[in-house]
Amino acid sequence: RSNDDAELHLYEQVQSGPWEITKNNLILTCDKLGQGQFGQVRKGYVKNIRSHNVAVALKSLKGL
Repeated sequence: RSNDDAELHLYEQVQSGPWEITKNNLILTCDKLGQGQFGQVRKGYVKNIRSHNVAVALKSLKGL
């Protein structure tokens, strides 16, 4: 299976699974992707899914 196929399959699994991911399964980077009135978006990774990290956008709300 190619890497693209694996990522598509993984995306389908996340979409059909629970919507919340615990903080223990996230890696937050310093790469800021955007900012708005309610918070900011940073690049991060979900770890330990099919033995590789998956890039994600992580939104954090101001004051939390």
